[in-house]
Amino acid sequence: MEHLGEEDTALKEWKARNLNYFFVVFGREYADKHPVDGGVYPDHEKWTRISNLGMAAGDVLLLYCGGYYPGHDQEAPGIGVVIGIETVAAAETIYYQYFPLDEAVPWDIIKESPSVKAHHPLNWIGNWIFRLSRDEFKSALAGRQIDWP
Repeated sequence: MEHLGEEDTALKEWKARNLNYFFVVFGREYADKHPVDGGVYPDHEKWTRISNLGMAAGDVLLLYCGGYYPGHDQEAPGIGVVIGIETVAAAETIYYQYFPLDEAVPWDIIKESPSVKAHHPLNWIGNWIFRLSRDEFKSALAGRQIDWP
């Protein structure tokens, strides 16, 4: 029998765990530096929400653009699959693979989620990243498909 190396063991553990789902808000202020389709989401320094939420590689993000975001005003144009998380000093960054949806999810659908209601208003810095249930995530994406690149 072949011996599993450290990377193989980590991959096996990643495959075996349950995925988590998150809601991530992008604002117009940082749209040019970190666009929603860019694969990078730096959280504000000293906010350890990413590690406190237990986010890990393989988790799935509903990527929502707030009001006045260029080209995606109050809608989720895609999802992201977390490929890594970096912590440097007091700042955390999510790296993800972006997958556009064939039709963006409008705010009217998103706001019906109990988790979104609990974190409203979204303009407070503490409400920019939070966990969604699997059912909330599936409900938001109902009738939509990934527009495979």
